[in-house]
Amino acid sequence: MVRLSKGQKEKVKEKILEVSEKYFLQDGYDNISTRKIAEEAGIAEGTLFNYFPTKAYLFLEVISRSYHVQKIEDVQDIDAGSSVNEILFQCLEKNIRMLLKLPKWLIREILHASTLIAKKAPGFLKKLAEVDYKFLNYLTELINDLIKKGLIRKCEANTAAESIYSFFVFEVINYAYDEKISKEMFYEAIKKKIAFLMKGYVV
Repeated sequence: MVRLSKGQKEKVKEKILEVSEKYFLQDGYDNISTRKIAEEAGIAEGTLFNYFPTKAYLFLEVISRSYHVQKIEDVQDIDAGSSVNEILFQCLEKNIRMLLKLPKWLIREILHASTLIAKKAPGFLKKLAEVDYKFLNYLTELINDLIKKGLIRKCEANTAAESIYSFFVFEVINYAYDEKISKEMFYEAIKKKIAFLMKGYVV
């Protein structure tokens, strides 16, 4: 049996991710099989699972490398009359759009895969956490921009961003595990919490 070098293994892994990203974005999670991904990557399906233990795990890594923080480039570009609460909601909504296109069972799979990764591959978990930090940094920038423009009173922008992000993650988990919660209810819950948190800060 031929053993692959570390460099060769990295090339195989990269090929799997390239093929997976193409198919997941093109056909969606449900409509592509790991067998098809493996075939195009030029490996056996069993070999794919040596690199990624489950399809959800593979999808999670694809998301972590293809996800880009969706920014509101300039608060001035928001529709005239938009409130601070609406601006913050738009920021969150833009960054959750892709996830909400997935079925709830898959969101649960992703959350479950994340907990497994925490135990088996802490280095990869750190890479996933970098996505959270990117979004938190942008949210902090946005709040600072709102302060500079006189739309909200001076506050600790990073603390406000962390608070908003904390309830945002809570609502995502709540949405994923409660079949009775619709997307509309999810969005309303976020709007309600933004309004509560920003009360007293909005000018």
